[in-house]
Amino acid sequence: MTVADALILTFPRSSSLDVWERLGRLPREAHLLRGLADHYKKVVLVSRNGGSLDAIRAAAGSPQADQIELVSFGEEDPLVGPRASMADRVLARLRDAKSAVVQTYELGDAGIAESLAGQLRRSGLATALVARGGFLPSRVLSYRYGPHSAQAVEAGLQERGICTSAQLVVGGSGPMLDDICWRFGVNPDRTRLVRNFVPADVEPVATTERDADMIFSWGELAISSRYDVVIDAVRALPADMKSKVRLVLAGDGPARPDLEQQAADAEIQAEFLGEIGYEEFVERSLKCAIYVHAAVHNPEPLGVLEAMANGAAVVVADTPGADELIENGVTGVRVPGTADSMTYAIAGMLPDEDWRSMIGQCAAQRVRSRCSIETVLAGLIAAHRDALAETKAQGSQLMAG
Repeated sequence: MTVADALILTFPRSSSLDVWERLGRLPREAHLLRGLADHYKKVVLVSRNGGSLDAIRAAAGSPQADQIELVSFGEEDPLVGPRASMADRVLARLRDAKSAVVQTYELGDAGIAESLAGQLRRSGLATALVARGGFLPSRVLSYRYGPHSAQAVEAGLQERGICTSAQLVVGGSGPMLDDICWRFGVNPDRTRLVRNFVPADVEPVATTERDADMIFSWGELAISSRYDVVIDAVRALPADMKSKVRLVLAGDGPARPDLEQQAADAEIQAEFLGEIGYEEFVERSLKCAIYVHAAVHNPEPLGVLEAMANGAAVVVADTPGADELIENGVTGVRVPGTADSMTYAIAGMLPDEDWRSMIGQCAAQRVRSRCSIETVLAGLIAAHRDALAETKAQGSQLMAG
C-alpha cells in the first residue's frame, strides 16, 4: 500500500552515492531501497557528490529500478537549468506528486532535508520530514574536538534544527532517542526506535572455521574511534598470546600515522588495511576470532551489528545502549572501555573456543532477528505513515484556523 507519491532520501555530509559505489555498498543498500520503493511511486536520492544512477538502479533491480532518481550537487542536471534550486531539481522528478516524505540517512546532512521539506511544502506538496540517524554526530565531534568546539556546536545546532522541525525522529537506539528528547526538548511521542538493518546474504561462520589469532575492527582512524586503546590492550596480553595475535584494522583517517607508530612501539603484529570495500569487510568479519569496538559515542555501529550477524564474538566498550543487543557474556562482551578491561576480555575469549562459539551463534540469532530487513522496513514505513498523518493533521488545523 502506497505511503505517499514520493520519498526523498538525503545523504549525510560524510557520505554520498559515489562512496557507496566505490566501496561496493550498492548491493547492500539496495535491499532497503527495494523495500521502500514498494511503498512509493518515486524515490529520489539527494547526494552531495556524484554517483551513477544506472548503478543504483541496476543494484535495485526490476521493477523498482525505474522508480529511483538521483539529484547530485555540483553536476549538470538534464531536466532543469544550471541555476535551478535543489527543490526545483527534486520537483522536476516528481511530476504530478501531491505528497512526499523527506528522510535523512543520518542526521548530519547539513540541513538539506529540513530545507527541502520546507520548499516542497511551499510548492503545494503535503510533505513530512523524518529525521533518521543511527548516532549523534555532535557526540563524535565533542569527543574529537571538545564539547565547546566550533565543530561540535555547529553539529548540535543542526541536530536541534532538524529534530525539532521533523514530524518524527527515528533513532537507532533507545539512549540516542532519550538524549535527543532531553537535549532538544523533543516529545518522546514524536520518536521511533528503528535499528540499522543487516542483510542475510551470507551464513554465519562457525568458530572452528575462523582464524583463532585474528582480532578485527573497521572504522575511521580518528581519535574518537579509540583504536589507541585497542593497541594498548593487545600490547598488554600475555607474552605467548601477544606473539601470535594479529590486529587487523580496516579504515583510514587522520590518526593512522600515530596509530601505526604506536603499534610498532608496542611490538605487536598489526595490519592497517586502509579503506576497504564492503565485500572485504564481510570476508574479514567471517574470518576473525574477535571483532573489537572501543568507541564510546555509538552503541550500535554497523560494523558491530554485521560482525555479530556473521557469527563473530565481539568485545565492545560499554556505552549507554550497548546492552540493548549485547547481553554481556551471551551475545558479546561489554567492558568499561579501558585498555586493561579489553586486555582481560580478549585474553579470556581467545583461548576459549567453546565460549566464542556460543557467543557467535547467539549474536547471529539475536541480530538477524531484531535487525532483519523486514523488521527495519516495517518500522520505517510505519514511521513514514505516522509522520505524513501528522503533517496532514497540522495542515487541516491551519486551514480550520
